[in-house]
Amino acid sequence: MSSRKDFFDGQRVTEGELDSAFDDLERADHNVVADLGFVGVVLNGAVSQHAPVPDLTVDVSGPAVIYDQAGRRIFFSSLQNANVAQDDNGVSTEVATTGNEKIVSVFVRFDRVLSDPRIDRRSLTVFFRRDEGFRFVVAQGGEAPAGAALPPPLRSDAILLADVTRRFGQARVVNADISIARRQDAFVVVGSPRSLRRGRTIEAIADLLAFLNAHTGGSTDRHPAGSIDYAGGAPWADGTPNPPATVEGQLDKMIADLAAPTGAPKIGAAATAGAPNALVAGTVKSQLDALLSFVNGHINRVAGAHAASAISYAGGGAWADGVTNPATTVEAQLDKLVADLAAATGAPKIGAAVAGGAPHALTAGSVKTQLDQLLGHLNGHANAASGAHVATAITCAAGPDWLGGRPNPVVSVQAQLDKIINDLAAQLVGDDGAERIGAQAVVGTPSSLPAGSVRSQLDQLLAFTNASARTNVAQTWTAPQTFNGAGGDTSPSLLVAVDPSIRKLVLEVGVSLRHRLYYTDNRLELVVNARWTGSMWERDSTLAFAARYVFERNDFRVQHVTGAIAQPFSEAAWEGPDAKAIVWDLASGLNFGETVRIGREHEAPGPLTGMSGVEAEWSPNSTANIGAAASFASGRLPAAPSSVTFTVLAESLTDSSPAAFVADRTGASWFDQTLQRASPTTKFMYVAFAGI
Repeated sequence: MSSRKDFFDGQRVTEGELDSAFDDLERADHNVVADLGFVGVVLNGAVSQHAPVPDLTVDVSGPAVIYDQAGRRIFFSSLQNANVAQDDNGVSTEVATTGNEKIVSVFVRFDRVLSDPRIDRRSLTVFFRRDEGFRFVVAQGGEAPAGAALPPPLRSDAILLADVTRRFGQARVVNADISIARRQDAFVVVGSPRSLRRGRTIEAIADLLAFLNAHTGGSTDRHPAGSIDYAGGAPWADGTPNPPATVEGQLDKMIADLAAPTGAPKIGAAATAGAPNALVAGTVKSQLDALLSFVNGHINRVAGAHAASAISYAGGGAWADGVTNPATTVEAQLDKLVADLAAATGAPKIGAAVAGGAPHALTAGSVKTQLDQLLGHLNGHANAASGAHVATAITCAAGPDWLGGRPNPVVSVQAQLDKIINDLAAQLVGDDGAERIGAQAVVGTPSSLPAGSVRSQLDQLLAFTNASARTNVAQTWTAPQTFNGAGGDTSPSLLVAVDPSIRKLVLEVGVSLRHRLYYTDNRLELVVNARWTGSMWERDSTLAFAARYVFERNDFRVQHVTGAIAQPFSEAAWEGPDAKAIVWDLASGLNFGETVRIGREHEAPGPLTGMSGVEAEWSPNSTANIGAAASFASGRLPAAPSSVTFTVLAESLTDSSPAAFVADRTGASWFDQTLQRASPTTKFMYVAFAGI
């Protein structure tokens, strides 16, 4: 709503009053637009090369609607033409130097179109119509090498339509020379991956809705998996957690977890019933281990692995006497073998033909004669003093494991001897010969070696060596250390030689609110809850204040920075508005900061000051007294003062100067009064004074 004018009956209205009423209405219209921030090009106003033949003018499309910074409406209906060959001051925009360029900006500005001239009573011409209008404003920036020219600044009284680049010798402006990067549309929102440049509200909303629908529908602007949060989930079957991460990170982690050698234990497996074996619920790894155990147990059984009746016998060749051995079960075939050989016709069934071989052979004969030959061969082999077998032909049964559980499986003697040498010669990380060999405990002072392997004792010896103080490596001491330094009371027990460029951290103590000792510029600083980063200070805990104790040759300082100060803070902040300090200057004594508490009362050595004031009211025909008290600003006096002097700063309607009473070491009271004063209404009096 506009400011209103209330014309009244019989009023002789002046020209100024009528004009002001119109001005108020127009101002209200402008204020609505300006208050809503609706500034810039709303419709058309597009700048392009002049048609049909480009020259040093540009065309501006219409009908155009534009609002300036004051909310004034700029409108033109038809295509307009603006000359960029010279600026608004009539100065040529031509570029003077080869290789240079300049930016010429085309603005549009609100103007008035005056028409309908009339003659007033003073014979002056007055334009009765003052319609809304416009005019183009051309401004030019400074000339500079190509790519370095800067455009003229935006204006507060005009709207930018386009920037035009002018180059040396240029005789025409084409669309490639025109930029709308700075064009002041009504809606300009810069962002990534989407930006918005529109004039009308419905167009801007339509663009935003299209961006949102495309994103929601997944056709464009889809989120990368790394930008989608994964809230975390249940752990794998082996207990490995799946903490919060991004979807990208979680998918990568799942692949890495399952592809690792420890992937199988992460996958759960339900129980499987069966007989004689069953699988209990667990993981793929645990069930694979159980299946392997079942298979190995079955293969390694020396008895009861299967019932012979459950094993098929496919049938075989006939006995030497022609009796056949047809297909049946192993149980039945064994029974037949026993029966065939135990019968009176058993011997003819066993042939004893010539048996070739090396180094021995059996000649044709009976079972008995060939058994006798075999016995002779065996006895000769058993009595051989050397060369009975090559090592590769002798099987070495599985033996005890090396220390650490590394097995020695069934192999040949040759292979086992080779394995022993290779095992003991191994030098891989986590797999060396020393780990396989046991070592008994060794007692010593100050250190002992417990029983273990050669590797474990070597590792412990290395730890003893590393734990010894060395000057070229960082040391971590878990026990208290004693430093005595060189002999004599004048020699330091611990010498820290530093020459810092700013300040050097000498000692750090604590876990949360740490204490740190710094050396800087020939002074010591003990700092609590603050750390020097090299250029700024940072508090360990942002919930607590920081303190610093400074020891210098000339003074001692206690400084305090409140917990409200922003992180990080500068060196100057120790004495800034968020700090408190005590300075003990050896020459002039204590210098107190914002607040100081010391262990005894501080006696004021010089003049004392204070200030007090009061206001009161009294009724007509009555008297009134007012009073107040003020403490001494500089501390306690050694004794109660014998007199107190007040200096009146201001007073009203009182009848005397303030009088003191009840003065002691900590302060004084005063009072003043007014006498009866006839008055139709309640009156007020006040006193303010200073200078106790």
